[in-house]
Amino acid sequence: MPTESLPVSLLLRPVLLLSVVMVLWSGTQTFYLIKDHASLVDARAQQDKPLEQVEKIKAQLGALTKGVIGLAQKGDKDALAIEDRLKKIGFLSDAPAPSVPQP
Repeated sequence: MPTESLPVSLLLRPVLLLSVVMVLWSGTQTFYLIKDHASLVDARAQQDKPLEQVEKIKAQLGALTKGVIGLAQKGDKDALAIEDRLKKIGFLSDAPAPSVPQP
């Protein structure tokens, strides 16, 4: 009888050890996955503020450009010079810019 129970106990130890190792490995991987996810969320949150600032600057630049064009249409010499320079550097085109809907 003792010889029959010996193979089962010999098989049980490695299986139990392997099970424990797999549970520990899975726990470690889950920990690092959660940690990496938190880091990505923080990185994305840090990018939002500069993007908002860029949108504000674009709006200000658009308003400034619109004002310069308005003055140029009224015949202001300085505004005409600024408008010509903006067209030369490719900032302005002859066609009116399409309006972009805000998100």
